[in-house]
Amino acid sequence: MPWDSVEDLKINKLQVADELKVNQLQVAGFLLNLGQKATRARSTFNLQPSTPSPSTLD
Repeated sequence: MPWDSVEDLKINKLQVADELKVNQLQVAGFLLNLGQKATRARSTFNLQPSTPSPSTLD
């Protein structure tokens, strides 16, 4: 699409930058949400802790 002026180009660049920021925030939120779900799932499965418990060190 043709640009009328450099000013239009600058405005468009700002709009794109804003949209990218929003997308990055959405992705970050999505990943955070996934991480929390994974943590919750892990605790319900009651997996063994990675460090040995004191009773196994006898």
